[in-house]
Amino acid sequence: LDVLQLPSAMILLPSSVEFYSSADGITFNLLNTYYPGGYDNSLPDGPAMLSRDFDNLEIQYIRIKARCAVTQPGENQKAWLLISEVEIE
Repeated sequence: LDVLQLPSAMILLPSSVEFYSSADGITFNLLNTYYPGGYDNSLPDGPAMLSRDFDNLEIQYIRIKARCAVTQPGENQKAWLLISEVEIE
C-alpha cells in the first residue's frame, strides 16, 4: 500500500492494516494484521510504502482493510487516511 503521511494536515498512517485471502470471494481468512501506527515522527512527510510478504500464497481474492487513526496525539481533530496505490505481485 502506498499511503501519504502529512501530520500537519491530519493525514496519518493507518493504525492497522488487515490482509485477508479467499478462494471463493465469499469466505475470507485473515492472513496478517500489520500495525504501522497512526503517527510516526521518524518518517518524513510524504508517501510511505506499507508492505507485507506472503511467500507461496496462491489465492483468487484478496481483501485489505486499513483503519484510520482516530486522532493525532494532542490534537482534537479527525484524521485522514489517503491510499494512492495497492500493488499485488
